[in-house]
Amino acid sequence: MSIEYKSDDEFKYKHLGSLIDLWKIYKLHHRLICSFQFWSAILFSIIIIIVCLLNHADAFYILQKIIDKVFTILPNILGFNLGGYVLVIGLGYERLLKELTDNDDEGYSFFQHNSSIFAWSIFIQALALITAYIFSIISDLSITSECASLINYIALGIILLLSSYAIFLIIRIVLNVFLFGQTIHFLVTLHKKEDENNIEVIKPKLIKRNRKNIRNKKSNTTGS
Repeated sequence: MSIEYKSDDEFKYKHLGSLIDLWKIYKLHHRLICSFQFWSAILFSIIIIIVCLLNHADAFYILQKIIDKVFTILPNILGFNLGGYVLVIGLGYERLLKELTDNDDEGYSFFQHNSSIFAWSIFIQALALITAYIFSIISDLSITSECASLINYIALGIILLLSSYAIFLIIRIVLNVFLFGQTIHFLVTLHKKEDENNIEVIKPKLIKRNRKNIRNKKSNTTGS
């Protein structure tokens, strides 16, 4: 089913590129609220915080260790995601692209939904990196405070949630790449069958026309 826009303004509205528009597409089908990766990240963060509290761990030391892991792991994951995203938006086969942009799903095409999943994961991973960078700068300032322990635990909870969610999203991206590949294969196979059926329909007509032309030539030769 093709997408029908009521006006030019709605057409432009559905093709904006801000973070608000990314959220409008991604939140459809309750992708965040029903996300296994999101709730797993929350549960994992809570468990780590509880373990740290029970063992009277140094939150500042743990925070620095996690920031180091974020700087080590996330850039590679971000590169993987960007490669997959380039694969999606760089699709150059016009016939396939037309099929992917025709389907109407909550007012957006399959291509837009698929693209939003990549863009959201890249956004979360970039946000985790930026947050880790800001926290590392603040920690280097060696600011003292009576609430230092509480602040460190809050920062630890934030970076744990963002980094674990960003890492767990790899599962979603892998499945998204697989779904995209399956969709492309389905459309290519469908088009191939359609082309073969067209050939089967055209072939008898060509044979019949050629036979008719041969008869006409023979009759003309006999008449002369």
